[in-house]
Amino acid sequence: MNNFADRLIKQIKQKNSRIIVGLDPRLDLIPAQFRPAQARNDKSAAACITRFNKALIDLLHNNIVGVKPQSAF
Repeated sequence: MNNFADRLIKQIKQKNSRIIVGLDPRLDLIPAQFRPAQARNDKSAAACITRFNKALIDLLHNNIVGVKPQSAF
C-alpha cells in the first residue's frame, strides 16, 4: 500500500489539481436546506454538518485532491 504522500501526488497528477477543501463544523454557516429550522440537540446538529459535508465532497470530488476537517473547531 502506498503512503499518504504517494496517494496525494497520484491524485494531484490525475486531477491536475492541488485543491484541498477545508470543512468547518459551524452549524450557523450551513445552508438552510441541510438543517432543520432549529437543531434539537448535539446529535441532530452533527447530522446536519455531516449531510452538508458529504454533499460538498460528493459535488467536488472530481476536482479536489483532499479535504481537511477542522476537528479542533
